[in-house]
Amino acid sequence: AVPTLGVGDLVFVGLLLGVAARHGISRWRVYALAIVGALLAGLMSALLEAAVPALPAIGLTALVGIPQARSVPARDRKMAAIAVAAALTIVVATVLPRLVGGNG
Repeated sequence: AVPTLGVGDLVFVGLLLGVAARHGISRWRVYALAIVGALLAGLMSALLEAAVPALPAIGLTALVGIPQARSVPARDRKMAAIAVAAALTIVVATVLPRLVGGNG
């Protein structure tokens, strides 16, 4: 597998940059974190010899590297919890059958 950044990855980085500008976060920090995330995805792809999407790694590095991204205002916490629960449900529903069945 050849590490490649797709359009979705670039759009996501653009959204991160827009949010960073709106909230006064250094765009250079976002650039650096996006590069680290893309490199992590590339490394995982090389190690696993399989395609690994860069978007989750970029999002994770942004979450870890930007403390403001981890604080959710009280008024938004209920909706954030619902969104996280929905995302986890989708991940479990997608991954669990592959793990249990043994083949993809």
